[in-house]
Amino acid sequence: MIESNDETRRAKCPICRIKVEFRDEGNNTFPFCSDRCQMHDLGNWINEAYTLPIDQNSTERKLVEDFAKNLES
Repeated sequence: MIESNDETRRAKCPICRIKVEFRDEGNNTFPFCSDRCQMHDLGNWINEAYTLPIDQNSTERKLVEDFAKNLES
């Protein structure tokens, strides 16, 4: 969620939810509050903690299965 007014422009860190300044105000890790939260998020992606829902009959699932079969061949 982004909060905005004339005095401050802030967003919430997606990991720890504290308010952080936008990048143009000196935060090089935006939208995260720190390197720690940025690395935590990267770890979530690497460990597949974030996923997109895929219907059992979707074309995407078939493409992934076909790709996996081709790798095994």
